[in-house]
Amino acid sequence: MLKIKEDKRKLLEILYNLKLKPINKIEFNELCDRLSKHSDWSFDGSKKHFKKLAGMLSAY
Repeated sequence: MLKIKEDKRKLLEILYNLKLKPINKIEFNELCDRLSKHSDWSFDGSKKHFKKLAGMLSAY
């Protein structure tokens, strides 16, 4: 359970650093559906891909 809490803390820190907000389960599923339909690409964690994802999320 401690690992889950630590992972969540790290993920939230990354989100806030990228000026993104956490999404709920429904929003996550909608986002996955949208990405599957419109943007089928492999996220590699690069700065370029974070920028692309941030742009896609801002349109969401």
